[in-house]
Amino acid sequence: GERYCVASPRYLKERGAPASPLELVDHACLVIGASRTTTWTFDTEGQTRAVPILGRYAVTALELVHYAALAGHGVALLPAFLCASDLASHKLVRVLEGWAVGETAVHLVYPSHRHLAARVRTFVDLVLERLPTFPSRLVGSQR
Repeated sequence: GERYCVASPRYLKERGAPASPLELVDHACLVIGASRTTTWTFDTEGQTRAVPILGRYAVTALELVHYAALAGHGVALLPAFLCASDLASHKLVRVLEGWAVGETAVHLVYPSHRHLAARVRTFVDLVLERLPTFPSRLVGSQR
């Protein structure tokens, strides 16, 4: 699914919004991964900007980055499905809207048996229904 660069209104009031991806080096960035150092890549109108990021902190749990962004601790790259309601309620604000930040791959992994258990099939169907922006192509799916 699509990702957005977001921050809380409180953070933006205190620090201002970055006007370009390169300005992120002066912001507190919230990194998903094992290391605080990473590269965020932004694209617009044929231009690509690779920005070296030294995160405020890094965690491997996406939810923790989401909570930290909501609490005003910095700028984060979050999947659209995770922050859509926060954007609608103005708990988070998109920054660098003219720049695309790529997509997040989501995988549903389950045993590849000829007949799926009803509860697994129900879960897969629910994910596809609730998250329509995800690709409906499932590797190993018996659909």
